[in-house]
Amino acid sequence: MAELRPPLQSGTSPNEIIVGSVEALTRWVQAHPRQYHFVRQHATRGEATSGDRVVAIADQLAELQRGFTQRLGLRPERVEPVSQSLAGLVQQNVAWWMTYRRISRRDLVEHLRLTIWDVVVGELRRSNLNLGPDDALPGQMAANRLAPS
Repeated sequence: MAELRPPLQSGTSPNEIIVGSVEALTRWVQAHPRQYHFVRQHATRGEATSGDRVVAIADQLAELQRGFTQRLGLRPERVEPVSQSLAGLVQQNVAWWMTYRRISRRDLVEHLRLTIWDVVVGELRRSNLNLGPDDALPGQMAANRLAPS
């Protein structure tokens, strides 16, 4: 899951972060289907897996999404529930895709991009924040103003 960290840390807009993260996750799952199924099976049973090397997918996604939602400036009390919601959304969609393959990976990524953004924009509105999917993130806006032209 370390492959997901670069998009979350280097993306300058919500869209870059969402697409980069979902692309990285779906590429990893597609390349490692047995490991994915092993982790998912043990995580849903609540069983411990093989130490630090294999961590429950939902917890990893929630941790990554928590960083993303914090960068967006959501109210602190909303970050954890939103992170868990997004993690569950992604986890269930990827599990469905891995089982049935009724759509392409590209279509899955696009579906998740739109659905994740719908959740995020709803939370932004409830937090009285206005940000478009391709806008620079709040911290990035300040960095862009300080960068030399």
